[in-house]
Amino acid sequence: MRFPMYSLPNKSNQPIKPPKVVVSKNLCKIVTFFLLIATVAALFFLRSIGDSATLFCFRNQAKIIEKIELPNVDWSSIEPIADKTSKFVNFRSERWIVVSVLDHPSDSLRNLVKIKGWQVLAIGNSRTPSDWSLKGSIFLSLEEQANLGFRVVDYLPYDSYVRKTVGYLFAIQHGAKVIFDADNRGNVIGGDLGKHFDLELNGEGARKEVILQYSHEIPNRTVVNSYVHFGQRSVWPRGLPLENVGEIGHEEFYTEVFGGKKFILQGISNGLPDVDSVFYFTRKSGSQAFDELAPKVALPQGLMVPVNSFNTLFHSSAFWALMLPVSVSTMASDVLRGYWGQRLLWEVGGYVVVYPPTVYRYDKVEAYPFSEEKDLHVNVSRLIKYLVSWRSSKHGLFEKVLDLSYEMAEEGFWTEMDLKFTTAWLQDLIAVGYNGPVKRTTLEWRLLCGRIFKTVVILLEKKDLGLAVEESNLEQAYKHLPKIFDQFSSAEGFLFLQDDTILNYWTWYPNHGVLYPNQKTVGFHSKQAWYRSSEVFYVPRPFTDDFVELVNLIGNLEIHQKVAIPMIYISIDSPKNFDFVLDKIIYKQKVPTNSSTHYSAKVPAVHPWNVASEQEFIKLIRIMAEGDPLLMELV
Repeated sequence: MRFPMYSLPNKSNQPIKPPKVVVSKNLCKIVTFFLLIATVAALFFLRSIGDSATLFCFRNQAKIIEKIELPNVDWSSIEPIADKTSKFVNFRSERWIVVSVLDHPSDSLRNLVKIKGWQVLAIGNSRTPSDWSLKGSIFLSLEEQANLGFRVVDYLPYDSYVRKTVGYLFAIQHGAKVIFDADNRGNVIGGDLGKHFDLELNGEGARKEVILQYSHEIPNRTVVNSYVHFGQRSVWPRGLPLENVGEIGHEEFYTEVFGGKKFILQGISNGLPDVDSVFYFTRKSGSQAFDELAPKVALPQGLMVPVNSFNTLFHSSAFWALMLPVSVSTMASDVLRGYWGQRLLWEVGGYVVVYPPTVYRYDKVEAYPFSEEKDLHVNVSRLIKYLVSWRSSKHGLFEKVLDLSYEMAEEGFWTEMDLKFTTAWLQDLIAVGYNGPVKRTTLEWRLLCGRIFKTVVILLEKKDLGLAVEESNLEQAYKHLPKIFDQFSSAEGFLFLQDDTILNYWTWYPNHGVLYPNQKTVGFHSKQAWYRSSEVFYVPRPFTDDFVELVNLIGNLEIHQKVAIPMIYISIDSPKNFDFVLDKIIYKQKVPTNSSTHYSAKVPAVHPWNVASEQEFIKLIRIMAEGDPLLMELV
């Protein structure tokens, strides 16, 4: 292609320079100009590194662009999920071993099946042989997992061990009370998990010993290498920040803690322990042997330890902490889960305990390359510091779980996918019948109410013999009351109290016959029925027959508690004959942001006030102590 050429007058009579020379000179100017711009930009950038305001501006803009929304979940509207497709619809077991399988059954897996009293659940993925089978185990293929109806399936990769999440839900759905998170290359020492782990936390089968606990003697310490406690100072677990590897001194100071709140039990492995690729390729020199006589050790609040997915036992109170993140590498997934779960354990008064060797793990598989752990080493130290300082204004446990997952996504520890995954996980837990958040305060409610009432009956959607909890449809709990009337025929009256209503029993003494524990009889002696709402009402013995008759008239009609109770009371007697002791109740429709702001020790009751953890329960007791100072003896 040719371009047109134009002649310009030569006023200076100077020879005209060839176009090539002109272009060359202009090019030099252009290059110089761009270099100048690049230099200024570089100087501005370097200066802005120390300029927090400039960086803050950039970060704010990024957050606006990548805004993450906190999911809003109606926990009360989640429909149950029943097993209608698997071959084990009616099968139930309280103790489960969950493993992920890639190849045909190993010798270690065959040994796991032989452990008495435990059910092995093998979870397959896209690399698992289609003809996988092992007598005595339950195997869930990809197709079978998809048919279970769990929400989490939509987020799980096809070729990863994190599909064990489906197995956890399946085990809970089929009666699990403890879940041993295992892999298929570890042999349980002695072939008995009960000899190593504490399988019962309460009741006659629970061990009553006091447990050693790391102290806070070392200032600013947030994470420990538990391998040092068990005699191996030169080894560190996968998930320990590399900057802490050099902390090899033996613990000099321990405190003690009682064992009823050890919800996550981390075992140590002889042979090939849980180590990262840095140790495997630079320090490994044969099998490792830990001190089997060293005592188990607990982690107090404020102190963390790496937790894995192949030698860890979860009690039902911590089943919510089983979720394996999906947006991080497989080598980081269980470690992030462990730290995330430990922080949330503090919200319910629970803790992690590390146990001496429980399995022997054979070193038959090549270690993962460093690249698989890169995000782990880069983020884990910052994650621990963040978690220790994290606080939540939420009330319920599941709300706090979701809140932390949301903030971890915003901070870049995992992505928004894991926030959505957490939401699906929590919904699935409720759908399969998990009621762990409620069970955690059962004993505390019994302790509080037992100071005043001779007998305390607790109703839940799911029966729990260990906690003496009876099963009832809570939306129609009034239908369960006739059974209680018959069971306690000598009682002079029955008080119904929903767990989101706080009873200030001292406001009725002595006018309404509330007697304190040092007297021979405890309970209410008012002969008048009193009623304020379906959350709190009293039925004296003379009215129980009428109450039962009206419940029988309702029969199979599905009338909600909030509708049925007013109908029953109006039918029993004229409202003018009721005792209006509850007229001064503080009653709000929605939970206030800060419950304590609307509390008063001078009113008979306060509603609503939700208590979902031991820590919240302690706060409640301290506030109620304004009316009954003796309550401080409980905390």
